[in-house]
Amino acid sequence: MLQSKEIQEQMRYKVIEIYQSGKGYKAISKALGLQRTTVRTTIGENMEQCGLVSPDLNPIEMLWHDLKKVLHARKTLQCGPVTTIL
Repeated sequence: MLQSKEIQEQMRYKVIEIYQSGKGYKAISKALGLQRTTVRTTIGENMEQCGLVSPDLNPIEMLWHDLKKVLHARKTLQCGPVTTIL
């Protein structure tokens, strides 16, 4: 038996489908008549299963990749001795 907070499997698929099409939580909740927190929880629980989580698509990973390329391309600067200032 479903708990009151659980939604049917068919509805979960619909939420994920609409989310993948580019709609936000608010639009999905309004279209399906669900609470926004229910939509957010459903998407959060099913993101990995649906392939929505990928390190290759994560914007921060792309930023780190670009930063590493820039740093590796730079030549090492020759600095004088390091002195400690107290």
